[in-house]
Amino acid sequence: MLMGCVISSYRPLLNETPFDPNVQQDRNLSYFYYAGSTISHSYDTELLKQVLEEYFTQNTIVASVPPERDLYVRVYQTRSPRSPTIFENLSQFSLTVIPYYCDAVKYIVDYELFIDTVLKKTYRYEIREKSLNWIGALLFFWVNFLTNHQSNAFTATIHQFIRDARNEGLL
Repeated sequence: MLMGCVISSYRPLLNETPFDPNVQQDRNLSYFYYAGSTISHSYDTELLKQVLEEYFTQNTIVASVPPERDLYVRVYQTRSPRSPTIFENLSQFSLTVIPYYCDAVKYIVDYELFIDTVLKKTYRYEIREKSLNWIGALLFFWVNFLTNHQSNAFTATIHQFIRDARNEGLL
């Protein structure tokens, strides 16, 4: 019931970080994904693999340690350490009769890029969530189908990472 009282959207938007098919590379890439203290998102693992395979035309391999040669990306997605505010607690205590609006960082995604086992750079991106928690929002729960979802925001961070690393000459 309470989940139907939330309208939320995530950033960055996928259309803000489009994939450029002209930048594909004929290289191997090993990667590792860790969901941190969050519940393991198997769809995030699949999204990561899918986007990396679009960019790297050779093998993309899941590996827990960097290979001695070639590229390796270690991806950490963790929940942002944020304590609920008094207004958020008040809203939850009132079963969302009292509305609450939140605009905060929900997840932090770190991409550590290794080349030949040497850490070259760590890229950090935030996934922000804007949400309205209110019993009256139950009538408009369908708006959630039109908003940007967490998985789209995660995919956008992958595109940002590839673009930023490429601009710096590391990919």
